[in-house]
Amino acid sequence: MKALKVGKTYTHDVVCEYTAGGRSYIRTFDNEVKGFAISADMNPFAPDILTVGDKDSVVKVTNLLRQQNGVYPLFIKLGSNRWIYKGLFRAKSFDSSSVSKRAYSGHRDPRSLYCIIFMERVNLRSVEYSQNTKKIKNLKKICSCLDRADFLRAIDSLRTGNSNYKVIYGPSTKFDLLHGSDRYPPIAVLATAISNVYGQDIPSKSIDGGESSVCFSVLREYNFLIVPKAINSVDEIDVYSMPLPNVICKPSEKLKENSSQFNSVKGKIDYEKLHSKNTKLGLKGEDYVIRYERERLKDIGLAEYVSKITHISDESDVYGYDILSYDLIDDKVKEIYIEVKTTSSDNEKKPFYITQNQLNVSKDKGEQYRLYRILNFRFGATPFIYEVRGSLKESLSLIKQTYIALPYEEDKQKNS
Repeated sequence: MKALKVGKTYTHDVVCEYTAGGRSYIRTFDNEVKGFAISADMNPFAPDILTVGDKDSVVKVTNLLRQQNGVYPLFIKLGSNRWIYKGLFRAKSFDSSSVSKRAYSGHRDPRSLYCIIFMERVNLRSVEYSQNTKKIKNLKKICSCLDRADFLRAIDSLRTGNSNYKVIYGPSTKFDLLHGSDRYPPIAVLATAISNVYGQDIPSKSIDGGESSVCFSVLREYNFLIVPKAINSVDEIDVYSMPLPNVICKPSEKLKENSSQFNSVKGKIDYEKLHSKNTKLGLKGEDYVIRYERERLKDIGLAEYVSKITHISDESDVYGYDILSYDLIDDKVKEIYIEVKTTSSDNEKKPFYITQNQLNVSKDKGEQYRLYRILNFRFGATPFIYEVRGSLKESLSLIKQTYIALPYEEDKQKNS
């Protein structure tokens, strides 16, 4: 889209292009405010002051504007298919007092108004570049006209493919902006936001990245998380902020005993290091399942049982399961016994270890026994749980591969 010129008249098609169309004077798309298309007879003090009616649909978009409060293009209708562009505005304040309604209602009945919006013009200068470095001049000041809503719109553009950042900016090399479970190049997010607000294409390599950069400083100011690409450490996983899992409730397809996944591992393995990592990952996984179980019980109307969830493996590993929780079975509340197996892999057929005790307990507990295989459990990802119910021996292919090793007795060593 080409940059708009303040004071120039445009057709309604152009207005729709910049404000996402619609009939409301606060134009929205997909629950995001996109701009204003104002009728002068209903808003005699526009663009500085807008009057808002009390219809439910109008109140809804007004509250959306109050939440997002970004910088938006504003048009005023002059006549049939003639709209004048007044510039970029943001809502400065909202006043629902009867005094303000009477003062600014014009010919409208003040009692039919929801509130008065006081607008603030945002004067944007053109983005300029250094002749020597080709970088944006005064980037911090340029970004002062942006807010979090502008960055969220930029992220949405990158997510939906409405930005050609892969061509203009390329992928990030050392850092990502983490939003939900998705990662985006920080420079692409900032450049897209600037481009959307200023109406100018931002050339390649015009913004620097890195820990001490203005780019990272601005994004962090609006509470966006920027992380190194290499981060995938167990220590970085926060089980209380990562998304709740998708759950697949069916027995996994049995793996064949000659599966290549069970081939012996070649090369040197640091078993102490592997055990330490797996133990930490397993504990994180169990904490994550406890959080999930709390939410699940609330969802099925068993909130009073949340406090009864018990982390059994904190006490001992001899029980054959990790977590005691509850579920509705045949319309009755019953205890369920959850064994947790956690991996950072997203391959549901990746082998894992089961003890004989866990096999025995799963058979004894029957339908009340649950195996939660947590997959894709890693920093910045959305895990999912593959759930197996009942006897594990009936649902899994089992290969004897673990031995209990004891030191030789002294007399046996001499005789050997």
